[in-house]
Amino acid sequence: MKTTLSRHVDKFRLAIGDDNYSESEIIKYLNDAQDELASDLNVEIPVKRTMSTVAYQEEYTLPSTIRRVYHCRVEEDTLGFLTKKKVEEIVEQQRTNTGVVSNFWLDGSKLGLYYTPDAAAETSALYAAISSATATTVDIDYSTSFPTYKGSVIVNDEVIWYTYLEHATDNAYTTLNGCTRGAENTIATTHSVDDTVTWRDIEIFGYAYPAKFINKPNAGSAAISAGSGLTADSDYLYYLTYYSSGLGRESLPYLVGEVTPTGANCQVSLSSLAESTDSDIDYKRIYRTKADGTVYYYITEVANATTTYTDSTADTSLETRYSEPYSEIPEDHHRMITWIALRDYFGDREEFTLEAKYQGYIDRYLPDAIFKEKTRDLTKYQQKPLPA
Repeated sequence: MKTTLSRHVDKFRLAIGDDNYSESEIIKYLNDAQDELASDLNVEIPVKRTMSTVAYQEEYTLPSTIRRVYHCRVEEDTLGFLTKKKVEEIVEQQRTNTGVVSNFWLDGSKLGLYYTPDAAAETSALYAAISSATATTVDIDYSTSFPTYKGSVIVNDEVIWYTYLEHATDNAYTTLNGCTRGAENTIATTHSVDDTVTWRDIEIFGYAYPAKFINKPNAGSAAISAGSGLTADSDYLYYLTYYSSGLGRESLPYLVGEVTPTGANCQVSLSSLAESTDSDIDYKRIYRTKADGTVYYYITEVANATTTYTDSTADTSLETRYSEPYSEIPEDHHRMITWIALRDYFGDREEFTLEAKYQGYIDRYLPDAIFKEKTRDLTKYQQKPLPA
């Protein structure tokens, strides 16, 4: 099981014997520990990201989450990672032999196309509405432009990967099969008939560092208002989270409040939704329970600067559950994250002697760990697990 952020925080608090310690400070220590461990172990997370070509645009900025690119596919023309000089040689050969150039180069944070697209990536439209966030088949208007196998598209803000496409017998529509919904840290949701479907014809494969944890919101309120949509005389609870599209990372939730719609007041007005000062945060996500429920479902995503929202979403439209952030460090090393975070915590606190606090709370879990030392052979950190 992947270790969630709340479990990391709970282990930290149990080890220091302080339930009231600031969560944001704990997250800082956990992030520093993840960075140190990832560097020591050379931990990299394989990632795939996609983009769409733009007419007459030659250069594209690689997603910031990708540290190292090892492969790229542009409009189904596949090359491994080549030097710029080698690509130029291939380009010259293609230009001489066929007059067609369709290669690319990679340089730092830039992807460059050795041809300038004379049109944007191909588009289609939804032949039928996507009525479920878990549907794995998507029908689009008949198209022969999209890849037959392993393609990527975007509908509104949702990226969808598909395994293969097939055409209806009367060629009225094309079905994308084996779909991965909400790919690339987007949200799987419903979409309407005729919504635009755009081919993500640039596919980038690479490695990223484990993403950092981010702090959760700390303010917001909920109140019923005039309107319809929710069920009268039922209880609803609301969550608010921060989301970074650049990091692909969501925070733990803040409980905005509980409301009970009545009579003609069956909408909910959310206000004073805290704006993050973290430059990585560009969105807030809003979740709520169904009538008298306990599971939180995704409602919408709004800009970080947005502080109000009115909810009239019917329970039947809610499908995607809140998913807690977890460490991308391999599971076997999670107790090392806690150890490094604790070492730094104690190192920052002059009021305690390391020996006294270490003996009191840590020794029974990590008997060989020595807080005085900045670095040790990481295999020596792998002692008894911290409490669950």
